[in-house]
Amino acid sequence: MFPRRVFASIVKAAMSVFAAGCSSHVDPAASTGAPKNPGTPGPASIAGSRARSPKMSRQNESAQRYIDRGNQKEQSGDLAGAISEFTTAIEIDPTNALAWSRRGNAFAALRQTDRALADCSKAVELNPSWAIGWYNRGNIDSALGQHDKAIADFSKAIELEPDFAWAWGNRAASRAYNGDRDGAMSDWNRTFELDPGNLPAHYNRGKLRIARGDVHGAIADFRKVAELDPGLKDELRLRLLSGQLPIGDSIVVIADRASIKAEGQVIDTAMRGTALLLRGETGDQLQVRYRRAGMIDRTDAMPLEQAIAHFAEVIRRQPEDGGAYGARGNAWAFKGNFEKAVADHEQAIRLGPQDPLAYQKRGIAYGLKGDRDKALADFNQAIRLDPKDASLFLDRARIWMDLEKYDNAITDYNEALRLDPQYAPAYGYRGAAWDLKGDDARALTDFNEALRLDPKDVVTLLNRASFWGRKGEKEKMIRDFNEAVRLEPKYRFLGF
Repeated sequence: MFPRRVFASIVKAAMSVFAAGCSSHVDPAASTGAPKNPGTPGPASIAGSRARSPKMSRQNESAQRYIDRGNQKEQSGDLAGAISEFTTAIEIDPTNALAWSRRGNAFAALRQTDRALADCSKAVELNPSWAIGWYNRGNIDSALGQHDKAIADFSKAIELEPDFAWAWGNRAASRAYNGDRDGAMSDWNRTFELDPGNLPAHYNRGKLRIARGDVHGAIADFRKVAELDPGLKDELRLRLLSGQLPIGDSIVVIADRASIKAEGQVIDTAMRGTALLLRGETGDQLQVRYRRAGMIDRTDAMPLEQAIAHFAEVIRRQPEDGGAYGARGNAWAFKGNFEKAVADHEQAIRLGPQDPLAYQKRGIAYGLKGDRDKALADFNQAIRLDPKDASLFLDRARIWMDLEKYDNAITDYNEALRLDPQYAPAYGYRGAAWDLKGDDARALTDFNEALRLDPKDVVTLLNRASFWGRKGEKEKMIRDFNEAVRLEPKYRFLGF
């Protein structure tokens, strides 16, 4: 039973592949035993202060006493007091690189990144052979979004200390942010060779694997996170419940229009290039979920790799088919290759500048990439072109959710449901928005309606399970969780 927390604030925490901030990284030069929370890697595994700090012959013993006092105050949360102690150490010994570095980290924790960068730069100027000095400045560079500089600083730390696992892990995060996914994966693999229990590296590699379409690899990494720190199961659940962990494997519609049927009746239609969640197979039918759960003909959709090859052949034969570019771009996006996805979508828009689906698909790619401003711009344009498509409002609402703008999200969910009152996912996600706002009655009403329309909605089952847990309704919580795990066994590790 986890407390109501805003998932977006956790997603933006420093363990994120896309937001590796300085204050969230452990400074191995500080004493070990720093308090753990979901936003920090926990105590450094690479031994603390004196072994890797500048040689004591360069330090005044009196200055070191102030550094130690500053460390204690920083760990207790008294950042202003810590800065005061580190400043006194610097006044006593202006050549003390450790004092400058520690004060820089304290400034970073207060989000005073310019002052933090100045102090960490002074530390490496005073002692350019100190790996941790470069590592700390790399964290500041990352916090400022200067990932090229961060990579250079982490590389220097690795050059000086090739077994510095945290430097490998943080360089991986910056490489991932810059789009160098192969380099990031290589760095995280090296991190695990040096430190198999490196929790944030498993967390970040799991996120990268999701972006690359490696669902099973991602689950393996998140399972390892849960083993290393069971307390982080709450965050992993929230990543799942907010739609950031995939449920099932994606397939892409290759037919111009694919009919989704239930009990022999057409209940929905998916256009070419739409990504559907595959739930199972029955003969020549595939069980899928889009706006509604149902069955489609096996010949109407393909797995991502096959769909990409299929649309490449269509484009070869019909190079002016903008829809084929958009469809292939969507497949690329769900495989995590956003560069190719955006290139295809831009070609689709060039060929069909008034096609709302072209903007919608590019918006989805930007959303998966984490570029929310561009995603919103594309969804806004798609809605201007086709204000009666409920799926456009759902897609935009999920960006609002990621931005923690829940009122905006609810407004879009409301419009999606006005246009399509049977849109089950819209009820489920609107319920999550009400839940995050603390409106229990509306949250439960929406969860119930989503499950009435689609009893196999795993995300909403888990959302409602967490809701029951907070209410102390243990039997109801277990019932919903067990049903979710029956439908998706690989998420058993999220156990309540």
